[in-house]
Amino acid sequence: MASITNRTIMAGETDEAKITKYKSLRTAMRAQANFLENVPIALFLIAVLESNRANAKAIHGLLGTLFVARVLHGNFGMFWNATGLGNGRFYGFMTTNAVIAVSAIWNGVIGSQAIRDQF
Repeated sequence: MASITNRTIMAGETDEAKITKYKSLRTAMRAQANFLENVPIALFLIAVLESNRANAKAIHGLLGTLFVARVLHGNFGMFWNATGLGNGRFYGFMTTNAVIAVSAIWNGVIGSQAIRDQF
């Protein structure tokens, strides 16, 4: 009998109630999806840098910057207020992309030097 009552109540929910009810779930889902879209690429590029024997302090700097960027994006961006649009979201995303760009360019420079040394 309780399930019939719950279905009746849920069927009578307005769209505004449904949006409010599932807002935190959608925000958490987007935070996880953004993490999975960006962080594996950054970690792979940094791992390639490490295998190319790049400076260890620079690699630690890139990893630390990536960590700070993700904290900014999540804690001070997505979960900072009810709208999920804190300033940290923009800065965290841009910093994550900067880490990816720096790692990719650095790998290209190291790779071109290795190829040049062979010939």
